Parts: sequence; C-alpha cells; structure tokens
Amino acid sequence: MSLPPSFIDLLTTPLAGYVAVFVLIFLDSLSFIGIFIPGVPILVFAGALTAEHFFSFWTLALVCFAASILGKTVSFESARRHLVNLQSNSPLWGEEVEEGRSLSHRGSLAAWLAHLAGVHRHAMPYAEGTENVDRATFQLRSIPTAIARILWPLFVGIIVGSLWHVATLWSTRARLLFLVIILAFAFIGWLWGWTVRRGRSIVRYFSYLGQSLVTATLSYPPVKAWRERSPKLSSVIGHRLTPQHFTGLPLTFLILLLSDTLLRLLLLTQSVLSDGLITAADVRTGNLFLLLREKGFTALFLAITHAASADVMITAGTLTVLLLFFQREKIYAWGMLAALVANQVTVTLLKNILHRARPDYALAEAMERSFSFPSGHAAASIVFYGFLAYIVLRTARLWKAKISALFLALSIIILVDLSRLYLGVHFLSDVLGGNLIGFSFLILAIIGTEWIRSQSQKETRLRPVITATIIIAVELSIILWSAYTRPTPPLPPEQQSHIDVAETAVLPLFHNGTLPLYTETLFATRQEPTHLIILAHSGCLVPAFARAQWSLADPLSTSSLKRAAVAVFLNTEYLNAPITPTFYDSRPIDFGFEKATDQRTIRSRHHLRVWQTPYSTPSGELYVGTASLDTGLKWGGAMHTIDPAIDTERSLILADLQNAGVLASKRILQLLPPSLGTNFTGDPYFTDGKVAFIQLQCE
Repeated sequence: MSLPPSFIDLLTTPLAGYVAVFVLIFLDSLSFIGIFIPGVPILVFAGALTAEHFFSFWTLALVCFAASILGKTVSFESARRHLVNLQSNSPLWGEEVEEGRSLSHRGSLAAWLAHLAGVHRHAMPYAEGTENVDRATFQLRSIPTAIARILWPLFVGIIVGSLWHVATLWSTRARLLFLVIILAFAFIGWLWGWTVRRGRSIVRYFSYLGQSLVTATLSYPPVKAWRERSPKLSSVIGHRLTPQHFTGLPLTFLILLLSDTLLRLLLLTQSVLSDGLITAADVRTGNLFLLLREKGFTALFLAITHAASADVMITAGTLTVLLLFFQREKIYAWGMLAALVANQVTVTLLKNILHRARPDYALAEAMERSFSFPSGHAAASIVFYGFLAYIVLRTARLWKAKISALFLALSIIILVDLSRLYLGVHFLSDVLGGNLIGFSFLILAIIGTEWIRSQSQKETRLRPVITATIIIAVELSIILWSAYTRPTPPLPPEQQSHIDVAETAVLPLFHNGTLPLYTETLFATRQEPTHLIILAHSGCLVPAFARAQWSLADPLSTSSLKRAAVAVFLNTEYLNAPITPTFYDSRPIDFGFEKATDQRTIRSRHHLRVWQTPYSTPSGELYVGTASLDTGLKWGGAMHTIDPAIDTERSLILADLQNAGVLASKRILQLLPPSLGTNFTGDPYFTDGKVAFIQLQCE
C-alpha cells in the first residue's frame, strides 16, 4: 500500500523535520538509550540543512535545547523517584553509573564536565538522580552543558553546509565526487571512533537482552509444557540456539546468513539474464560515472583497483598463507587458501557460462579480456580482506584492534567496488554479484575454520595485528610500484563526431528538445535560458572574442583560485579569473570569456559562458552561450551577484563583435516567452526570451 502524496509532502516539510530532530535529540539525552543515538552527526546534519534554509537556526536551536533538557530531566526524575532501579553490579552500565555518582560529589566543575562530554555523559542524569542531588543544582549543571552540546555541532553543520554549497558551485562533477568520498570516509572514521567507544556497551546490552529474552521464553508455562512433552526436539532446538559453543547459535546464524546471501545472488543473476530492473540501474550508474571521469582521478582509481587485481591477490595471498604457516596457524592458512581458490574458480565458471559483455564505455587501460558478470575484483576483495578482518577479530585482544580491522577491510572493499564502477569495466550488477559471491565464500571459510578449531581446541599463537600490518605494507608496495611503473593512461577522447545539419535545422533542434533551452546546475536544476547561438569555424571562436576585447577565462585550478582570492581581498583586477562551471546538457563550459567594467576590479565584470554542441553546419560549428554582468560579491567573496537584466549583456556582446569586424551575420529570434527566474546562487533575472543567432568570421 503506497502512501498518499499529501502525506509524503507532509513528511518533507520543515515541521516534520523539527519533530524528527526533537525526538532524536530527546532520545540522545536519555540515560542508557542515548548511547545508541549518534547525537552529534544528527545536529551537524541539521545545521547543514539550516545553511540550505530548510530550518530556521534559532527555532532549531530552541527545539534541540528543549529536547535535550527534557531527556535529561526524565532520566533524572526516573532515578530520583525510583521508577528505574539499576544495581551497581548490573551488566548494563552499572560501572558507568557508579563512576557518575562519584563524579557528582567531586564538585560542580567535575560534574559539569561529565555532563558535557565523555563516556559518562548519558549516565550522569540517572546517577545524580539516585544520589538525590538537588533539582536546582542538577538543572544548573544540565542547562549550560545542553546549550554547549547543541550549539557547537549546529555551527559546525552550518559551516559544512555553506562550504558544500560553495563547492557545488565551483566544482566539476569529478571534484565533487572526490569531496563526497572524503566526507563519506570522514563519517566512517567517526563511526569507527564511536564504535570503539561504545561498541562494547552495545554488545553487552544486546547480549544481556538476548539472555533475558531466552530465560523469559523458557520460563513461559506453555513453552515449559512443550519442552516436557517433546524432550528430544527441545534438545535439538536448544542445541542449535545455545551461544556456548560454535555448533550452536553462531553456526545457526552463519547458515541463515549464507542462505540469504545465496538467495540474493540467485535473484540478481536471474534479473541480469532477463534484463530486469537491475539493468536500468546499470545504465544510469554507468552514465553517471562516465560524467565523473578526470585524468587525475582515473589514475587514482586505477591504483585502487590494483588492491584486488590478480597479481596483488596472488602475492598477498601467498604471503598471508606462508605467514600463517610460519606462526603454526595451519587452520587459518588452509581456510584462506581454500576460500581464495574456490572463489576464483566459481567466478571464472560463472563468467564463461553467462557470457556477459563488458560495458562499451570502459577504459581500455583497465579492461580485462574476461566477461563481465560477476566482478572478480569485487569478489576477491571481500574474501581476502574480509578473512584478514575475521582473523584479527577472532584473535586480537584489544577491542580497538578488532574494530579497526573491520573498518579497514570495509573501506578497502568499498573503494575497490567504486573503482570498478568509475573505470567503467563493470556494471553495478556485476559488482553486486561479485560481492555476494565473495561474501558467500567468506562465510563458508569462517564456518569451516571455526568448525575445525572447535574440534581441535587449539590455542592461538598468532599476532594478528603484526601479520595484517606486514601484509598491507607489502600490498601497498606492490600497488605503488605498479602505479609508478605504469604510465598514467590518458582519458579516451570524447566522442565529438560532429553531426552535420543545415543552418535552417538549427532552431528546430531547440524546439523539439534535442538541445536544451536552459543551462543547469551540477544537480540538473534549471538556470538561465540560452540567449546566444553561435556559428564559428574551428579555431575561430577564441580569436574572434579576443578581437572584441573579451579575455579567455583561466581554467579552474588551485593556482587560479588563489589568484582570484587575492584579487578579491585586494579589490584588484583579474581579467582571466576562473568562472563557476555551470552545465549545459550535463557538460561543463568549454569556454569562458570576460570583459572588465569601468570599475576595473574582479568584483565587477562582464562574463560569457560558451558550450560546444555536437552539431555542425556549413557556416561553422554550433555553440550556445549565456552572459551576465557581475555587480558585486556575496558569501564572503565566494560568489558574484549579477544584474538581473541579462538581455543587456547580449546586446553588449553583439555590439563588441560588430565593432571588431568579426560578426558576419546576426538574427534576433524569439526562442522562449518572456520570463523571470533565479540563477544558481539565487540571484533574480528577467529576459525577453529572445536569442541572438550569429555567425563569426575570422581572417
């Protein structure tokens, strides 16, 4: 049953957002429940939405503050009135509560700091309630810390949201992809730290909860009666669910997980063979990554994809097995070797049975000769790095080492998957299929290893952290050596095979939707309409505008942005300042031109954006353009404001070209009805909807 559109619209309103934030911050402030709620990321995200004007800052701050105080007060009163009783020897936060009680008697500063941050933050309201701390004293400690804990993440979120907005305006799609990857791994890093700090308490909580549930279920009279009537079946089920040994609950869980993985693999394979819904996702994902390619990132992802290539897997796998044998851990060695070999054999068989061709947009330098489905890199990365993480999880003593191994393996697997999609050598379904196959063999390897270990009862002599460090260091050396010895491959030339059309067929290209009428933002939001259509022979465009006293803008780079920032700060002129890369038909600008105003400063300038289309006429190649007048700066100098009368700039360009003697012909045609709108920075504009159809000539 689908939700009505009115209800869906309600869920996306600011009111629904305020309610959601209130509930989450309230839960984050409750003792013991708050440990499961990532309060800081929630507040940072809400602050970022404030930067996008979704929330009002002070309203949001008031909502969060009220939720925080209410959660702390509920925790305090529940302990003070003995609504919740927690013993000091309780497996759930008993130790934290005892330390919180101790801190509450060390003075206001110690209690205030404990309320503000640290592992005791969630336990403090309950601890002070059990100690019958005066209500006024509790609120004097709670209110300032609540204000501090609410405001700083909101301010960080506003900064992040503002920087993100600026980045989307000044970045190409590829650079924005890199920024998204950085932010994603920053979040993974935060999640790693959060798991290190709170993971044990969460595991302890669910362990205690599971044991309590089992005890309550077994003591339920109908269950007790059934156990007495069917002792053999009850014994079998009890053996399958006991956590005391591997052949009980752990094996049952792994078998269920393996069954689910294999079922998903079967359904995915069936969808690929029948051109199901997954093929549509394949096409869209491939087109997206095709737009994101740039030379520097291509070299980076070529290096990343080597982390699961055949030469690295053979070298690192052999080294791992030898190290495990050397440390007398034959069970782990045989487990990894069997998993790697069985995985490779299965992937090869499926490739040759299904015969799925590689994408036609794949980079030749990253192309293998084998078939496409499933991805061998995706499968091998899960088997190898997943098994390494399993060894560390199983044998390391430090909780931090266990969690670090898990997150490191997960990061490598994600990067390898992303590299296969970015390089275009696999469809999305190929990568998902490889992940499912690799995960299946990882589970089988863990089952076999644990089964043998449970029979042998052998104590481990392995030093997993040292072993994993050696293996990863060798892998990095191989990857860096490969990147150094193999030259950076050039991007394949864009397929700009010109389509010849008659000059009379140009306008119909716009009317029938073949060419867009409007420019767009990075996220395909409509911007200013096209008001220049230019015909110019190859090599004529830039010289023609140069003769008309229009300077070619510098490409977007670190050095050009630094120079622009200095010019903004000093209020000086920079005739070739870079232009924000607005898009047309999903492509960034090909040429940017600028002309100084009478103020002779970077703050005020005429500028023109030009895109080349794939069409060509006997009078020259077809270009489209938009122009506007910058009148000042906003957002701390990051963006220009524009004059809303954009048609005036069209007239200025025509006059300059006419005076320079490079305008062969011009026609003013009605392309759109007169309209109002805003550009990508929110500045208004108005236009008569006409377009100047011009032809340039060069000597």
